[in-house]
Amino acid sequence: MFVVLLLTVAVAQEPTLADQYQEARELAYAGEHSAARELCQKILALKPDYHDVRILLARAYAWDKAFNYARAHLRRVLEAVPDYLDARFAMIDTEIWSGNLSSALKYANEGLRLHPNHEELLVRKAKILIAMDADAPASVVLSKVLEIDAENQEARTLYNEIREKHKRSALTLRYLYDHFADAADAWSFGWGEESRDPWQFVSLEYSRNAMFGEMILSFDYVDRYGRNGKQLEFEAYPKLRPGTYSYLGMGYSWTDLFPRFRFGAEIFQTLPHAFEISLGYRHLHFQNNPINVYTAYLGKYLTRFWAGVRTYLTPQDVSFSHTVILEMRRYLKDEHNYFLGGFQFGNSPDEVLIEEETQYLESKKFFVGGHHALLKKTYLYWRFNLENLEWRENSYLKRSTIEVALSQRF
Repeated sequence: MFVVLLLTVAVAQEPTLADQYQEARELAYAGEHSAARELCQKILALKPDYHDVRILLARAYAWDKAFNYARAHLRRVLEAVPDYLDARFAMIDTEIWSGNLSSALKYANEGLRLHPNHEELLVRKAKILIAMDADAPASVVLSKVLEIDAENQEARTLYNEIREKHKRSALTLRYLYDHFADAADAWSFGWGEESRDPWQFVSLEYSRNAMFGEMILSFDYVDRYGRNGKQLEFEAYPKLRPGTYSYLGMGYSWTDLFPRFRFGAEIFQTLPHAFEISLGYRHLHFQNNPINVYTAYLGKYLTRFWAGVRTYLTPQDVSFSHTVILEMRRYLKDEHNYFLGGFQFGNSPDEVLIEEETQYLESKKFFVGGHHALLKKTYLYWRFNLENLEWRENSYLKRSTIEVALSQRF
C-alpha cells in the first residue's frame, strides 16, 4: 500500500506534456529560443502530432531566421490540418519576415478560401498588399472587413491611411546654389575663393499621389553665366502590379541651357529579403547632340536603413559615361524623416544639367542631406554637396552646392 502511494505521488509530480509546452512557450517568449526548441523536440518525440508544440517550434526557428526549418514544420501541420489558423498565421509571419511577400499572400489566400470572412486573415492580407505597394486591392479587402465589422479599428485605421496617402498633393519650392573655386588637384574639395559666377536654380513642383502612383509636374529655371534657361517636366511612377512599378519622365525646354527634349523610362522590381532592382533608359537631346543613357539600380532595406547603388552608362564620351552613385539613408520615425549621405563618381543625367556639364572629363562628389517634418504637412529637404570637377585636362574646379526644398502637402 505504501509503495503504491509513493508511485502515485511520483506520477502526480511528473510534469505533463501540457506543462512542458507551457514552459517551452515561456522560454521562447523570453528570448531563449534554443532552449525552447530543445524542449519542443523532446515533447514531439513523445507526441509527434502535438500541433501547438510544432507551431511553437517553427516560430522559435523563424525568430532566429532559420526560415527553412520553420517552413518544414509548419507545412507538416498544414498538410495534416489545412484549416488550422494558428499554423497558417505562423506561416504567413515566416514568409513576411523572410521577405517573401508573394508566398505570404498565397498562404493568406488559401486560408481565406477555407474561412472567407475571417477578419484577422483579411486584415493580414491587406497588410501584405500594402507592403507590396498594392494599395488599391488592399482597400477592397479592408472594405470587406468593415462590411463584416464596422467597429474593426485596425481595418478602419489602415483604410483611412490609404485614403489619406492617395488623396495627398504637395507643392514644393526648390532652390540650388552652386559656388565654384579653383582646385589644385583631383581630390581637392571645399568652398574656396570664388573663381567664376555662381549658378542658381529654382523649381516649382506640384505632385499628386493617385491610386495608380505618383505624378509630378515642375517648372524649372536656371541662371548660369548671366544666361537663363526654362524647362517643363512631367514625371510619373505608375504601379504595374504588386511589387513592380515604373518611372516615366519627359521634359521640354525652349532655351539652350537645358536639353531641348528629355525622356526617361525605368522598371523597378522588389525581390525577396527586401532587395529592389531596376533597369532604365534616359535620352537627352541637346542642340545637335542627342545622348542615350542606360541605367541600373540595386537597393536594400535594413530595418531603418536603406542603401542603394546606381550606375549610368552611355556609349558616348560624356561626363556620365561611367557614373556610379552610392547612397545610404537612415530613417527616423517614418519614411518622411531621414538623413542621407553618399558618394558619386561622374555626373547624373537625372540632375540639373546644361550642355557644358556633359563635357566634363571627370567628377567626384560627397553629399549629405535630410528630409524632415517641420509641421504635420510641411516638410524640409536639404542637401550639401562637395564636388571636384575636371573641366578640361589637368584643370580642376571645386563646386559646393547648397540645395533646400520646402514642401506643403494638402
